[in-house]
Amino acid sequence: FSWDTKARFDADGIGDKLLALAHRCWRFRGVGDFWQHVLVAEGAVDIAIDPIVSLWDIAAFYPEARHLLLTDIGRDGMLQGPNFALLEEAAARLPHLAIQASGGVSSLEDLTRLRTAGAIVGKALWEGRIDLAEALRACA
Repeated sequence: FSWDTKARFDADGIGDKLLALAHRCWRFRGVGDFWQHVLVAEGAVDIAIDPIVSLWDIAAFYPEARHLLLTDIGRDGMLQGPNFALLEEAAARLPHLAIQASGGVSSLEDLTRLRTAGAIVGKALWEGRIDLAEALRACA
């Protein structure tokens, strides 16, 4: 089970306690059991974090990482376009990482506008909004 907002922590009566724990452990653990998960494999880091932790802070813990799969979960499956502002900020702040965009891709125009090393295209393919062969040609 995972909480995703301070309001949910507070609703369950543990908000202040969890934040106090996070502040006590941050210097020693950085990312630990009370965060959602971290996977480091072959130079890639996969991290799911709660909103109170900054992506930029977490990235500093993994200087060996070469790839970042960046999913805007608020756009995932919504077909409303990627979060271009977040992706551009990530590219500027983390220029050493090959960024894979995820969340919101809805059209071939979205794919060709992206300036990332790749993109996850799920629902748009499933619903026939994007033709895979055409997308591969356009993004080659």
